[in-house]
Amino acid sequence: MEHYQGKAGIFWRSYDVLIIGGGPAGLSAGLYCGRAGLKALLLEGTAPGGQLLLADRIGNYPGLTGEPGGPELA
Repeated sequence: MEHYQGKAGIFWRSYDVLIIGGGPAGLSAGLYCGRAGLKALLLEGTAPGGQLLLADRIGNYPGLTGEPGGPELA
């Protein structure tokens, strides 16, 4: 549970799903949780896209032609 200090005291938040990682799988999981009406918390260490940001080219990605760069795809 997450808590934060407000003017009226300490408040707690709970989530249905915890997603660790903001790469393609984590972002997809977040989208599906939202569609299902679940309350999700996504944790990413650096920036959305995860390890994808480090890749020069991405090949065989479903739905894409060519080989875009990782930052372009993220």
